[in-house]
Amino acid sequence: RTEPTTIGQYIDDAQNETIKTDQAVQRDFCWTNESINNLIYSAVSQKICIPNLILAEEDKSGITITYVVDGGHRTEALRRFKYSGYKITTLIRNPFVTYNKKKVDENGKIIRDENGDIVWETVEFDLRKKTYDDLPDELKRQFNKCPLMTTIYQDCTSEETSSLVSIMNSHVAMNPSQKALTYIGKFANEIKKIKDSSVFLKDSTALTENEKHKGIWERVISESVMAVFYMNEWKKDPKRMCDFLNNNSSIEQFRKIEEYFSRI
Repeated sequence: RTEPTTIGQYIDDAQNETIKTDQAVQRDFCWTNESINNLIYSAVSQKICIPNLILAEEDKSGITITYVVDGGHRTEALRRFKYSGYKITTLIRNPFVTYNKKKVDENGKIIRDENGDIVWETVEFDLRKKTYDDLPDELKRQFNKCPLMTTIYQDCTSEETSSLVSIMNSHVAMNPSQKALTYIGKFANEIKKIKDSSVFLKDSTALTENEKHKGIWERVISESVMAVFYMNEWKKDPKRMCDFLNNNSSIEQFRKIEEYFSRI
């Protein structure tokens, strides 16, 4: 069955162990701070949908025990933020969120217009180095009201739950080159066009078939733009490089690299 819920209700249930994250075959928590930060941004800003969480219910002596099948890291990351004092680091990709608050005067009194209605203002808040307790009440409310959808497998045995955990978690995470490409969305289509059309890349680079699907060519294209136009600003980290190019490069520079590849 599927059930709508909110982050506040769901994380409260995880905190009091109504929903359990310690199913026997679940791996230990291993997310980076960057991953935790970005999930918190999704919840606080409500601009990015959080994928469905998969749960399984087991009957143990007449008591229903609910386990997280897929979404254990999301659950624990949000729980740590709300209940364990996790402080958002400076690695967060989108540090600023906006919200509406009641406008007040210098004495803290709410300002009303000529019709007696409350005057609202839009405020920007920097999430960096903030805990849940540091959030203004308006953002705490946004966090807790963020919608979630759960899919629940009913009447499972322990073996069936373990099998579901295995099936739902059979995926390959993005490698550094693939993840870096997500930081250069402004030029991603141009990079793909160069990769797909470049005879030089296809015929003159020593990549295995497996490597061709791991984002190596895309990384080479980004590094080529960086080396030709921004060598003094070189970034060793692929994500930082792609983020820099996303904010500073131009479509003409990528097309110039495409021209160079064609000449070679």
